Amino acid sequence: MMQRRDPRSAARKILTKLNVSDLTGLSLKDVVQNFGPYVKEDPMVGAQGRILFIGSLALITINANIQHYGQSRFVLAHEFGHAELHAGIKPLFNCDADSFKQWLKKGEQEQEANEFAAELLMPSKIFAGECIGQEFSLDLIAHLADRFQTSQTATALRIVEQGSFPIAIVYSENKKVKWFAKNRSFPLGHVVIGSDTPPESASRHWFNTGISKQKVLDSWTWFFNDYNQQNFSRQRVREFILPLPRYSGVLSFLRLE
Repeated sequence: MMQRRDPRSAARKILTKLNVSDLTGLSLKDVVQNFGPYVKEDPMVGAQGRILFIGSLALITINANIQHYGQSRFVLAHEFGHAELHAGIKPLFNCDADSFKQWLKKGEQEQEANEFAAELLMPSKIFAGECIGQEFSLDLIAHLADRFQTSQTATALRIVEQGSFPIAIVYSENKKVKWFAKNRSFPLGHVVIGSDTPPESASRHWFNTGISKQKVLDSWTWFFNDYNQQNFSRQRVREFILPLPRYSGVLSFLRLE
């Protein structure tokens, strides 16, 4: 049985071998090919990226139809993660949009590849340092996505994970909650997966109108099934949203007021 490698440690080893603290200013394609896999871009249907193992060789294909540079980089880093972590497990990894937009719920190997990609492109120590002294905002997401040349979704998840902000994030699609994550300092921890987005929420407002706005809500609006909610019943939650219209989805960021 193949021994499992820690995705974050594997990514840090790549940076150490390159003698760099992060990959800013470097061609990710050149970096990946330096470690063995061949990388090409082709239009694809039903996949954002894939990696094919042929003996000791690995061929990575990135969907040429991806329009956002940061998203394309993250997909390539994800496939590189499969090359570093999962060679020998199966001959082909075909990674569709769900592997990225719902990456917390997509299975162990896809999650590991995403963890590798996040650490490779947004190294934890450097990323956490960039968050110090900042106030959470959508502008901060955009700034850090530009700084690390990554997608806004991946950057937002990294902020929740590595930042010091007491914040939670909910991804909804077609008015249904798909996944939930939170910073360790955020005190409420349960949103019902598969439930409808709350009628009063900013996400539902976007689904209904296409208009993005912040809303301040009662804490029970999102956390109605959280056993700890009664301890925060007098507090309000501010909801920021980041629409993802190509997926009919929206990211909601929740902060206690």
